[in-house]
Amino acid sequence: MSEASLYQALRDHLPGLYHEDPESWAEVSDFLEIADHLFRAYLVELEDLPVWLSPGARSVPPPGVPPDQAAGTMYRQHDALFRELAAWTAWEIPGSWRTDSRERNLDRIEGFLSRAARVWRRRGTPRGFSSWFCLYFRLYRRRERPILIEHFKYRPPEESSTGASPEDVDEWALRVTLLVPVTSTFEAYARRREARRFLDRHLPAHLVGRLCWVPEGFALDLDDEDAVRGVIRTLGSYVPHDDGIHLLSPPERGRIQDLLDSGHLPGGGTETSLEDDR
Repeated sequence: MSEASLYQALRDHLPGLYHEDPESWAEVSDFLEIADHLFRAYLVELEDLPVWLSPGARSVPPPGVPPDQAAGTMYRQHDALFRELAAWTAWEIPGSWRTDSRERNLDRIEGFLSRAARVWRRRGTPRGFSSWFCLYFRLYRRRERPILIEHFKYRPPEESSTGASPEDVDEWALRVTLLVPVTSTFEAYARRREARRFLDRHLPAHLVGRLCWVPEGFALDLDDEDAVRGVIRTLGSYVPHDDGIHLLSPPERGRIQDLLDSGHLPGGGTETSLEDDR
């Protein structure tokens, strides 16, 4: 039973003294009926409030907006509400989620909000990070899903960090590598930069993360320790993202090289002669 149906009129709370004069009682009743009408309307809106402040807000009209006027403002109201609800989870809806379809925009944000509590509860865990990454970039197929390697799990038995000097880099401690298949989602360079920013933003602060792109369909058995160690060793050293391409200075052998060995430099080719640029 709704709260509005249980509402008791204000006149029913008055003492019996007010009932002695019928004319005065009728006047008081009519006056209080105005307040009763407003209070009942407020109760109806309050009943919708839990639904309105939830991912299911699109099933009810915006509070205070008459149903016959809601259609014209529905998208703007829901968009503003969903942004506010997302802010409660310390997250801002990215511009890359926007499409030309208003309904698709709201569908995607609603999908995040319906999972936000679970995502927040699992934050900081490998499973939580991977799930959040897939939700953010809409990676639903198995061959699109990234592979998260926690290096400490694959430290060779013969290697130990005991006795290492502070200057030594322990490649097996507090380091993770995220292998992301290059699907249509990441064909644009802007989306790859967004993935890099996602890693910086959502990876636990005590970890050093590395993002690597692999061919679509790339498979790696994380239970095969030798195979995972081999992948870790072939990925090379950690390079800050801002310094992803290094130019030799002064150049050796009179040529510019890509130290990341990716085989491509801006402008094309694997190597560019300095004298060609003079």
